[in-house]
Amino acid sequence: MNIYQAKQIQIEDFLRKLGHEPVKVNERCLWYLSPFREEKTPSFNVHVYMNVWYDHGIGRGGNIIDLAKELYRIEDLSTLLRKIESLAPPMLPQKYQAKRSGCKREETFKRVTIVSLTHHLLIDYLSSRNVDYRLAIKVCKEIHYYCNGVPYYAIAFPNIKGGYEIRNRLFKGCISPKAISIFSTDNERSTDVVCVFEGFMDYLSYLTLSSQQQNIITLDENSDIIVLNSVSLISKALPFLGKYAIINCYLDNDKMGKVTFETIKGSFADREVNDRSSEYIEYKDLNNFLMNRLKIIL
Repeated sequence: MNIYQAKQIQIEDFLRKLGHEPVKVNERCLWYLSPFREEKTPSFNVHVYMNVWYDHGIGRGGNIIDLAKELYRIEDLSTLLRKIESLAPPMLPQKYQAKRSGCKREETFKRVTIVSLTHHLLIDYLSSRNVDYRLAIKVCKEIHYYCNGVPYYAIAFPNIKGGYEIRNRLFKGCISPKAISIFSTDNERSTDVVCVFEGFMDYLSYLTLSSQQQNIITLDENSDIIVLNSVSLISKALPFLGKYAIINCYLDNDKMGKVTFETIKGSFADREVNDRSSEYIEYKDLNNFLMNRLKIIL
């Protein structure tokens, strides 16, 4: 486990593994009896959207690594990461998990309803990722469904086969069929330029940056959009990419992102294939750039 993976773990899940349950809940925060001492009035809270904690008794807080430091009184990072991984491995809880090989509607999701994206908690989640929700509601929907008899709701991003990528602060999955997503920026004009994204949060980040006229990252061209929804679907995207003369790739700055770029570049040696991830090379992906960039701007 690395630092990034550790920070993806929800602090409330980590605390649950340690035997701590919230005694008070509101829209944004979970309140606990402090895990550091005995007390009768909860003074330890977890902000569920920002995934950070704060203990009012000691006046300190932070992320999950800071919590582990306080719990175990250890400063060595590698030891802390092993401690965190042993209690909360970086995977979704089973009751939320959609099987990557299937995502079958009939086995996992019941009573599915798709509506316009309006739920304030989902809007808050987008805002926590620094995405402009006014742009997101133009391409995303809101899904309500039951899983194991429990109602859930999430952001739903449509693909070309009628399925959806779904996400909220706790869950990332899909409703079959799994497929890529394609958007044309202007249905009345054809274009020879396309932008490729790994996931829809990166695409929403691109739209947000474009609205802010961040021209270092975004492009002025009338571009079509292809969202892979998983790098494993690159073979499904290649036939669609073949119609474009210029392919701009906004992929993750990791091994799979580079492999995917090289696959596209090797498949279209006669085209202009650009690795746009170099514009945010210090960040994991475009959304990570957006979140850090906005902190600087504001």
